[in-house]
Amino acid sequence: MLLEVDFETAFERVSADATRGLSKDETFLSRHYRGFRPEWIAHDVLRLDTTESTLGEVAQAVVDWLTPVT
Repeated sequence: MLLEVDFETAFERVSADATRGLSKDETFLSRHYRGFRPEWIAHDVLRLDTTESTLGEVAQAVVDWLTPVT
């Protein structure tokens, strides 16, 4: 499963999370983000845009993706 969000939103969310450590460093997160995202783009994964989707929409998409088609 891949949760998609733009870097600015990701950094904003990480910065607001008191439990985060190194990922709060903008340089580290930026490098990680640039390296990680292209790797997943080519994979067949459930892509969820958490910037635009509601929690209910995301939850339903996960259920639908995990439910086998009969």
